[in-house]
Amino acid sequence: MYLPWFDIEVKHQFFTSGMHRTFTVSPTLRTEALAAALGLSTRQTPDGIRVSYESRRLAALHGHAEPPTTALSLGFKLDTPDHLFARYTEPSCADDCLFYFDQRCAQEESAERSRLHRDAQVSGHEIEPLLSPRVDALLEPTERAAPPLGVIGISLSPADGPLTYAIRFAARKTFWTYYLLGRFARDGLYMEDAKGETEFESLGEVTLPGHRVARAFRTTSRLPLQDRYHNRFQIIDPAAHGDSVLMARMPGAEVRQTYQERRHGTDVAVSEIFIRGLTPAKSS
Repeated sequence: MYLPWFDIEVKHQFFTSGMHRTFTVSPTLRTEALAAALGLSTRQTPDGIRVSYESRRLAALHGHAEPPTTALSLGFKLDTPDHLFARYTEPSCADDCLFYFDQRCAQEESAERSRLHRDAQVSGHEIEPLLSPRVDALLEPTERAAPPLGVIGISLSPADGPLTYAIRFAARKTFWTYYLLGRFARDGLYMEDAKGETEFESLGEVTLPGHRVARAFRTTSRLPLQDRYHNRFQIIDPAAHGDSVLMARMPGAEVRQTYQERRHGTDVAVSEIFIRGLTPAKSS
């Protein structure tokens, strides 16, 4: 019979469910060999991995960690095939670096749960050069040749558990710029948030590629990218009899339409959203 020892749970703020379904957490080559020798079992879970031990081989597990309070060192690789991950994630990680999580630096949140990063969400403190000694201690040269997104070091004694170690990634925040085209490009219209949580500034009339004329509005604060939005951004026409809502729920930012823009000497992330207002057909 296998008994749970610990779980590694990975969440991402970009997903409204919190669950990033393309994340994989897998043992390193060294840990695979150790698990086979000690009768450890690893099983993928919807949000990470579960490590269990075979109850009848507990004596062998204690024997490997002599005395029993001695910690066993295990390593895991965190990865995703999603090539857009860096676009919707903060912080960004350079190509010659990876995310490094060390259970010995975990922040306890309860008796059974700790997070594997210093702040509430993953930050720059968890970024490590790929060629650092700490990464060398976990990965074989063949694993570094095609490096994962991150590595996780767990040091536990057989007497510990069951425990859960959490990793929480933050969603990237961007300024949202709306370009209103067609009949929405006329002067006098404005944007507002029906919930009163976000404010917009007018950028006036702009000319887009192809000599298209648009009226642009930008959020005054950065907003997190998400897979689904519940915003209530609207286009308002004040010239009608009382303010008239021309569009009651505008679409949110898309990951693929996010760019770096130079502003006041600083690079900022900007998401562009294009709203086409079709001119109603004239009745004959």
